[in-house]
Amino acid sequence: MGVEDLIGRIGRFARTGPGRWMAELLAIALIGVLAVYTLPGRTKQVSTVSGETSTAQSSAAPSASSAAPSSTPTTTTTTTTAGPAAPSGIVTAPSGKTVNVYAPKKTSSGVTYTPAHLYSASDAFQGITKDTITLCMHAAISLGSAFNETANDVTTYFRYLNAHGGVLGRKVNMTIADDKYTAQGAQIAAQQCQNQKPFMVLGGIGFDQDPVVRSLAEQNKFLYLYTMADDGSQGHGGPKSYKYSFTASPSIEQVGTWMGQAAIRYTKGPYGAVYVNDPNWVGGYNTFKSYLDAHGGKSVDGDSYTMSSGSDNTQFNTDITLMQAHGVKTVFLWMNAIGADEFVATASSQGFHPQYVTPDGFDLVTGTVGQSMDDKSRSVGPAIGGWVTPAFDPKNPNVPYWSAEKEMLAAYNTYDNGHQPDDIDWQAWLAFKAVTQMFQLCGQDCNRNDVAGMFESGLSAQTPPLCRTDFSKNHNFGGTAMNLWKATRVPYVSPDYPQAGQHTVWKQFVSCSNKFN
Repeated sequence: MGVEDLIGRIGRFARTGPGRWMAELLAIALIGVLAVYTLPGRTKQVSTVSGETSTAQSSAAPSASSAAPSSTPTTTTTTTTAGPAAPSGIVTAPSGKTVNVYAPKKTSSGVTYTPAHLYSASDAFQGITKDTITLCMHAAISLGSAFNETANDVTTYFRYLNAHGGVLGRKVNMTIADDKYTAQGAQIAAQQCQNQKPFMVLGGIGFDQDPVVRSLAEQNKFLYLYTMADDGSQGHGGPKSYKYSFTASPSIEQVGTWMGQAAIRYTKGPYGAVYVNDPNWVGGYNTFKSYLDAHGGKSVDGDSYTMSSGSDNTQFNTDITLMQAHGVKTVFLWMNAIGADEFVATASSQGFHPQYVTPDGFDLVTGTVGQSMDDKSRSVGPAIGGWVTPAFDPKNPNVPYWSAEKEMLAAYNTYDNGHQPDDIDWQAWLAFKAVTQMFQLCGQDCNRNDVAGMFESGLSAQTPPLCRTDFSKNHNFGGTAMNLWKATRVPYVSPDYPQAGQHTVWKQFVSCSNKFN
C-alpha cells in the first residue's frame, strides 16, 4: 500500500460518523494523567519507586515491594473542602487496619498531607480491596482497528505489572469503555465506568471528550484523572476550579503559548494557522495568536482559517490557495493528527511546502506524510512538533531514555506478542507506570480522599522520562513543561507505518522545558 492509498484510507475513516479520532487515540495517553508525587519543595527525580535519583527511566520491573521516593517534608498550607457527614471518618480499610479517611496522612516517603473531604468513610475505599484495584478508562477503542491498535495492546502494561506482583500486592483490573471519540459517546462511556464503581475513572485523550466527562465527574462526584483539555474557560475568561478532576498535563491554553514561542524562535513568517473553532479547542489557538501578535507575528491574523472539528478537511484546498497567494511560510496546525496528516498531504499536492508547527507530534503524521515535511523535504524547514511525552523511536538506542523504551519493548514482546508497539503504546505505558507509582506513594491504605488531597496539597515531582509536574500553583493542572521535536529523515522506514515507506521520525531536540523563546 502506497502513501496516497494509506492517507486516503485514514481520511475516509476519519470522515465516518465516529471517525474524528486517532493519532491521539486511546490512551495517548493518560499521559499527563499522573506522575510520581511529592509535595512542594520535596521533589526528587525518580527513576524507580525505590528512591534512586536519575534523569532516565529505569528498566526495573515494578514490584509489590518497591518503596516510594524519599523526600524531605517542609511546611505547606492546604485548603480542604467541607466534607460529608460522619466527621470521624473511622472505617476498617481493606487491609484490615482501622483508619480515619479525613485525618492527616503520610506518604510512604514520609511526607504529611491533608486528605480531601470528598467521600464518606464508607465510600472512600470504593474500587479497592485487599487484593485488587479496579480502574476504568474511557477511550475510542472501536476505532483502533484501522491503526492496528486494540484495547488489549494499550493495556499490556497491566499484564506486565500483575505478572510482577501488582502494586503493593494488589492486582490492577483495568476496563476500557468505548467513547467513540464523541462527546455523546464520552457521556455514555463515563456512565458505564461509574456503574463499575471503580477507584477512579481515567480519560484517554480527546479535547471534546475530556471536558464532558470532567463536568460529569463534578456533577456525579467520581474521581477523574484525564489527559489534556482546556482550562474550563471555553476560550474566554479565566480557568475554572474542580474538586474531582485532575490532570498532570498543561492546559491547551498553555500549550498554545508554548507553540507560539516555538514558532517565533524556530520558524519564519509570514504565518498562517488552521484551527478548530470550537469552545473546547479555541483556547489553544487564542493563546498562540496572542503570543505571535505580541512578538512580530501579526501576519497570522490575516491567514487564520477555521475547521468545525478536529479532522474537518472541507476547506483545506481553499485555505491552502489563500496562504500560497499571501506567501505564508509557516502554518500552525491546531487540529487532531488525522487532520494534520491530510492537510500536509493536500498542501504538498498543491505545491505548497511551508514549515509546520503543531502539537500533533504523533507517528501517524511522520509515518505517512513525513517526507513532505521533514528536514530533507521541499518545505521551508522541518516540521516542529510538541507534546508532553518523549518522542518514540524504537530503532534509536542513543536517546537518553532508551532504558525505558527497551523495557517497554521487551514487555510487549512477552505480554502482547505479535503487535508492533507504537507511540500510542509508549505513551500509555508511561502513563500507567505513573499511576502505579502514585498508588505506591499513597500507600497500602490509600483511598480516594488521599489521592485528591495530595493534588490539593500541591504535588510536585517528575517521573522520568516524563516532564515534571507541579500542582502548587493550580491543583487541577499540574503540567509545567513539554518537549519539542523535529521531523527528521532517517535511513530506515518509520516502524509504526511501514506500508507507507516513509523514512521520517520525530527527533527530540528540546526536553521538558517551559520556555521556548
